[in-house]
Amino acid sequence: MLSMKEAIEMRRSIRRFRPNDVPDELIKEEEVKKELRRVCLEQRFVEEAPVVIICFDDHSLYLACAI
Repeated sequence: MLSMKEAIEMRRSIRRFRPNDVPDELIKEEEVKKELRRVCLEQRFVEEAPVVIICFDDHSLYLACAI
């Protein structure tokens, strides 16, 4: 596993993206938004938003750095 210093030094920014659009059927999956609302402590706006972008984080990295 990378140390925090290594992760910072190796980080990179992505400036080129694929030109194709995200299909509507992936954006408008109502069942996914209902489940997302459930795991987000029933925050209504999560389900009502027209588009939801989800970012994941590996909290074990923080734990490893704190030790």
